[in-house]
Amino acid sequence: MVNPKAWNWIGRIGAGYIVLTGIVIIVLGVTTAASVVTYQILIYFFPDYLVEILTYLSYISPTLAAFSFGPLAPVFGLQGASSMIVGGIIIEAIGWLASFGALLTRFGIRAGAILMAFSGFAGFLFFNLGGLLALVAGVALWHEA
Repeated sequence: MVNPKAWNWIGRIGAGYIVLTGIVIIVLGVTTAASVVTYQILIYFFPDYLVEILTYLSYISPTLAAFSFGPLAPVFGLQGASSMIVGGIIIEAIGWLASFGALLTRFGIRAGAILMAFSGFAGFLFFNLGGLLALVAGVALWHEA
């Protein structure tokens, strides 16, 4: 009833979207960590300008300005950045699993549809549209195979 090639491409597009989302989240985490370290260095080298540095920080990133607890600010900022990086790695791994499931399904292995559906569901739990595409494609290919 359904065209397996079309659903496989939909699953591939969803998996690619999940992988790209993971890469973007990793890059955001790395840049956040770099910003925190930069402001930490500025505060240490120019302690007289602490108020001005925190003011510029609030203009650039309100999220980083929330970490203005004095000496604990870099610790909280780096913990948040590392959590973003780990989350991005998890999302990217889910995307690669969905992509591997699409590859298996392309060669007629029915377990690939299950892998694509489960990894799509996991991606969808992270509010990812690509996860929804992979989930629906995996279910459709499971019924087709």
